[in-house]
Amino acid sequence: MKTFSDFLSEQDVWSVGWCGATISVLDNPAGLLGDPAHTEIVDHLIADLQKITAESFGVELDTKTDDGVKNHVVNAGSIAFLHDRGQVLGFASSKLFLKEEVFYLHGVATAQSSKCRGVGKKLIHTLADMAGLRRIAFTTQNPIMYCLLRGLCTKVFPQPENKEVPLYIRKFGNILIAGRPGSIDPKTFVVKELYGRCLYDEIPDSRDGSVNQWFKTALNVENGSTRNGFLFIGENGW
Repeated sequence: MKTFSDFLSEQDVWSVGWCGATISVLDNPAGLLGDPAHTEIVDHLIADLQKITAESFGVELDTKTDDGVKNHVVNAGSIAFLHDRGQVLGFASSKLFLKEEVFYLHGVATAQSSKCRGVGKKLIHTLADMAGLRRIAFTTQNPIMYCLLRGLCTKVFPQPENKEVPLYIRKFGNILIAGRPGSIDPKTFVVKELYGRCLYDEIPDSRDGSVNQWFKTALNVENGSTRNGFLFIGENGW
């Protein structure tokens, strides 16, 4: 059976070498990955990505929910893969809200076996740069993801120093999480009961203690777990 790298090489996709591996980007992947002719290769891909996601998040995500791996891949607006000699080392997927000028990060995960540092940041940056929109947004329970966004953007909302989201940003809250579970606080962008279960065995810590404490307090983390999450929006800087 052909590898996923072989499959991508047969398609008209944008690719670039990075750290000895290859980054390939699929626009509107539903047409290609949803084609019944490609069922076998896609099934193997999803199985590989489920393993990567379980390693990255600490739990295996339910593919029948909005947080499922297949949904993050097939139903994305665009997706970037890092792969090397047939092995998928990571992926990031996105949706575009053109009217709001928002690049929405739909999902990101990297394999523990990858020797490339900064894989997630590189994949996100690649997709965001290609989208060319003013804003980048995502939901998360992970302080490390907030710190990553802070490194990409000149402004991030909300933030530990200013926990209330400015009025001109609040209008995006309900738009970006429409159809998802939970209820969003328009001032803090905390989404209560966003996830069916905590995405991690234990919410990880970043290198910034103040950010970690903010997450624990705002998301009501108990025994390392919560179903709540943040919506973050960053502007400029990538």
